[in-house]
Amino acid sequence: HDFAKEASINLSQREWQIIEIREMTSLDTGKKRKPSSGEFIAWILVGDSLQKIQFSVPRTVYVSTTQEITCSLPEALDFRKVDKHLPHNKHTRYLYELTMPESVYQNTNWTSNLVSNDGKPA
Repeated sequence: HDFAKEASINLSQREWQIIEIREMTSLDTGKKRKPSSGEFIAWILVGDSLQKIQFSVPRTVYVSTTQEITCSLPEALDFRKVDKHLPHNKHTRYLYELTMPESVYQNTNWTSNLVSNDGKPA
């Protein structure tokens, strides 16, 4: 019997019970980590097997502008015009959703990569 195949079937077809989800710390990686790294560890019970899963959650921000813009951020995972209701019934002419890795959000001037169609910074 192939162990890897059986393990794969167990993970894909059995019920998962989430035991814990927490943000990774320097104790988990041995590297100095800032708070809100966007990287998490989940402990999952699958059958009688406890599994450790690492995953990243990207940062999504909403940008409200009075003119159309484009995004030249190379690390952007997604950038699109959206239609959403803003808090306090605020109206917006153009609303964009930008998704990027948490490290890009924290460590770069990502707003400088938002440019209006006339070439000026948004």
